[in-house]
Amino acid sequence: MHTDDELSSDTESEDSDDMSSEAEDETAYVDTHLPLPPKPLTPYDLPDETRGPGYKLPEGESAPLYLGEFMKGLQEREKYDVHYAALLNLEKAVRRNDPSLMLHAVELTSVLIHLTNRFAVDNFVEVRDSCLVALLANCPERVSAYLTRAFFEEEHSLTSRHNMLSILVKGAHELATKKKELGQAPEDRPQILDVRRLADGTTVTMKPSQDPTLGTVVKRFRPTQRAAEGTVSEFNKFAGTFFFPLAARYDRSGRTFDLVGRDFPLLSALITSLGTFVELARNALVAPQMGAAMLELVMALWKHKDARVRRSLLFALSRVLLNVRMDLLLQWFVGDLEDISRWVFTMSKADTDAECRRLSAALVQSKMLPATN
Repeated sequence: MHTDDELSSDTESEDSDDMSSEAEDETAYVDTHLPLPPKPLTPYDLPDETRGPGYKLPEGESAPLYLGEFMKGLQEREKYDVHYAALLNLEKAVRRNDPSLMLHAVELTSVLIHLTNRFAVDNFVEVRDSCLVALLANCPERVSAYLTRAFFEEEHSLTSRHNMLSILVKGAHELATKKKELGQAPEDRPQILDVRRLADGTTVTMKPSQDPTLGTVVKRFRPTQRAAEGTVSEFNKFAGTFFFPLAARYDRSGRTFDLVGRDFPLLSALITSLGTFVELARNALVAPQMGAAMLELVMALWKHKDARVRRSLLFALSRVLLNVRMDLLLQWFVGDLEDISRWVFTMSKADTDAECRRLSAALVQSKMLPATN
């Protein structure tokens, strides 16, 4: 016979045994159904992490020296080191004014325009664009002719066309900041020294006279005048090659682009770029022709439905009025400035875009256009 205390202890022991068995069952269930804890990751050497601006070529590799080598390096599809060395050092090679640049400039520009970031290079767009600007600034006639022609070709995307306009504007700014010295003061000119050896072995250095001489008689007609001094922008010589090919074909359309009918942001960027070229060529001989062509483009597009295009037209109009002499402009412009003045006045009052109203009102207040009745 068992007492009540013994029965209760036996019951508690059985319950505890049952709970422990259930806990073991649950533990077993958890262990069999939950994933095992992850193992610590093994570190690997990832050389791509160091491929940035401070990347150094491996031993045995050297940067290209000749432009032909740069072209092959840019087209490399398997060796990252060769491709990166060519891309990183191309701008420096272009700016050293290599004699073969004239031969390779257009081909290098074409390679860079079509180049894609196949190796995921850091700052790829900035490095590529700086190379294109260097090519344009050091070989402006050939590269600008290629870019203005390629802008209207079918094979390029809208992004690529925007990039071409950006390169042309940056290159124009760099050329405009290049100043060529006009004339040189006589005292600043290098003097040619005549060194003669006498019979006794001594040498005498003689400076040539700056006075005009006829035979042995010195004739002084008037005092020697200083040469003309000043600076001229290098962009003035090439302004026409930047401006006219783009302005003449603004209404061109194709399978991949339609500036007037569909691609309004690109048309706006084109007009803004043309206005910038007019501003940078303010002292060029071709500036009046550029201004007249710009005014004709304004009259052709002044009723455009897109506000961005109308804003760019107002910007380009202001660049013409601020930088081209009116008497020279009227010699080339076949339209009527009063028509443009009435259009600007109407925009300042009734245009649907607030920015257009503000810009046109500023032009009206400037009084650069003829007064309207």
